[in-house]
Amino acid sequence: MDGYRKVAKALGGIRRYGEDTPIPLTRILEIRGLEDALCCLRNVLPEEQGRRDILARLLACNYAEHIAPRWQAPIGIVWKPSDTIEVVRRFARGEATTEELRTAEASAEAVADRSEGGVAPEVGWVARAAAAAAAPEASAAAAWVAVWAAENEWQTQEFVKAMMEEKG
Repeated sequence: MDGYRKVAKALGGIRRYGEDTPIPLTRILEIRGLEDALCCLRNVLPEEQGRRDILARLLACNYAEHIAPRWQAPIGIVWKPSDTIEVVRRFARGEATTEELRTAEASAEAVADRSEGGVAPEVGWVARAAAAAAAPEASAAAAWVAVWAAENEWQTQEFVKAMMEEKG
């Protein structure tokens, strides 16, 4: 509740702003920071869930792509992070099927499971991040990937960038 009070105060008070007036994610980001903005992705109005899912997927793709240079394929694995990221972006644009998305997620998850026990666990994180982008629960994808991306300032810029990309 403390976070809500801070947001309400920054907006000029609950009565002035309007108790039922939606608060844009960019304002939450500005007032409370990235962590609260990501949390808000999980709590949108039902009619906004489609747009939220697109934003979350694009954001998760950006985060996964950011850590992708750490990827080193274990012996016998030909999967690349870009394999999954490309499918997820196409899905977000309505150009890939749910089946393609599920296949991409399953492939990335399998690679992550095989990679994480190795010498460099961050290699598995790259695959897990790509799998999260393809997860059926898109809002969870963005929140999960946010944990693994390193730079808060960079994350914030990517959040705004993904919002702009989603709007087209």
